[in-house]
Amino acid sequence: MKRVAAALLVALFVLVPGIGPAPHATAQYTPESGDYIVTGWTTTQAALYAADPTRSGPVERLHTYAPGLERPVWVGMLPDNRGLGVMVQRFGTPPTGHLLRHEPGPPARITTLASFATGASFPAPGSFACDGDGNLVLAAGPSLLVMNAQTPGTLTTLFVHPSAAAILGDMARVPRSNYEFAVLNHGAAAPYVFGVDEKGALATVLDASRFRNAASLSFDYRLGVAADNLILTWGSGPAGAVLQLKAGSGSHTTLATLAFAPVAHCPTQRDTILLLGHDSTVQEIDRDGRPVATQKLQTPSGFTPTGFEVYGSNRLHVSLNPATSPATLVFALNDPAAAKLYYVFLLSTDSIGFRVTQHDWIHLTLDPLFLLCLWGSLPGVITGAVGQLDPGGHACVTIKRPPAAGSLRGLQLFAAWVAYDRCGIFSVSETEHFVLP
Repeated sequence: MKRVAAALLVALFVLVPGIGPAPHATAQYTPESGDYIVTGWTTTQAALYAADPTRSGPVERLHTYAPGLERPVWVGMLPDNRGLGVMVQRFGTPPTGHLLRHEPGPPARITTLASFATGASFPAPGSFACDGDGNLVLAAGPSLLVMNAQTPGTLTTLFVHPSAAAILGDMARVPRSNYEFAVLNHGAAAPYVFGVDEKGALATVLDASRFRNAASLSFDYRLGVAADNLILTWGSGPAGAVLQLKAGSGSHTTLATLAFAPVAHCPTQRDTILLLGHDSTVQEIDRDGRPVATQKLQTPSGFTPTGFEVYGSNRLHVSLNPATSPATLVFALNDPAAAKLYYVFLLSTDSIGFRVTQHDWIHLTLDPLFLLCLWGSLPGVITGAVGQLDPGGHACVTIKRPPAAGSLRGLQLFAAWVAYDRCGIFSVSETEHFVLP
C-alpha cells in the first residue's frame, strides 16, 4: 500500500493537469541551504560557523561574539526558516541570556529578539521551540519563558522547575499528548527528561537520571506522531549512545552505541540522524545504527562546539490569526527550492508514512482527509493548497473551519507538504500537528 501511495503521488505531480509540472523554471541555488551550522568557542574567540557538507575546506565564520564576554550555547532555525536563532550567554553582574536572530548575508544582520536574567545557573545550554500558536518558548536556567508572536521581545513565564538546581537545555514539542514540551534537564535534579503542558503544569515523561551526561533531545517523527517517541543522545568519556525514549513509559531502546560523546544531533528527512562530536566530526547514522557518512569539520584549533543545526530544516510553520472569525490557521511554507511547485496535504491520522524518494519519507497515510486534499475537494477550508514557491522559496496557505461546522472546533489534524517539479518530488517537509480553532 505504501509503494502504491508513493507511486500515486509521483504520477499525479507529473501527469495530472493542474497538479503536474508547469513550464520549466530555472532553479536558483541558495548557498547556505543544507549547510551544517555550528556554534562554539576557543580560548580566544566564540563564533557561529557554517560548513557545506558536500565539500571539504575550512568552515565559514558567520559571526564572531565579543571575546570573553559572550558565548553562544545553542542554535536552531527560526519559524521563517531563514533566520538562525542563537542563544547567547553574556557574562557580567548579573549574567544575562539573549536570543539573537542571525540572518545570513551578505550583509549579515544581527538583531536581539529577547533578553532575560539568568542568575548564576546559566552556564549550560539553553534552547527554544515553537508552540502551536506561533510563539517561541525559551529554556533559560530553571525556567521556560514564552515570547508572544504578536509582541516580540516581551517574555512571560510559563514554567519554573521546582528544583533550583535545574538547568534546562534541549526541548522538543510533543504533539497529541498531555504535555506540550519534553525538556532535558542538565542540572543535578531528576527527572532529566520531563514534560510541561501549555499551561505550565509539570508532567514526568522519563526519569533518565542513569544517563548523567545527556546531551540533546528531539522528537522522532519517523515512528509516527502518536507514538510520542523522543531521540536522546548522551556521552560519557570517549563513548556515547543514541536512545529512543517512549514518552510516558519510562522505557528506552538503544538505537546506536558510539565511539565518541555527541554534543548535539539533528534528525533528517533522509530517515537518518546527524551527530556532532566534541572534535567537530559529523557522523550520519541510519535507524539501525549503521554509519552512513562521516565528515570532520575544519574548525579552529581548540574549538569546543556547543550547538548544531542544518540550515533550512524548518519547512513548515503553523501560526494562528485570531483576527478572523472563526480564527484562521496560517501555514508558512519555507524551502530553499525556489520556483518549485508545492502541494499541501492534511490528514486526521498520523503514521510512519511511506518513502517518496530514495531518501525522503512523508509521514502521512491514505485516510479520507488526505484523499480529499489530493483531489482538491476542500473549497473554503484550505486556500492556496497548490501553487508555486516564490523566488525565496516561500508560500502561505490558510486553513479555516467553516462557520457552520462548530462541532469540528478542537479537532486535531496533521499537515505536511512536498515541493516538486517535472522530474518528480524535490523535497518533503516535516509533519506538523495542529488543532482547528
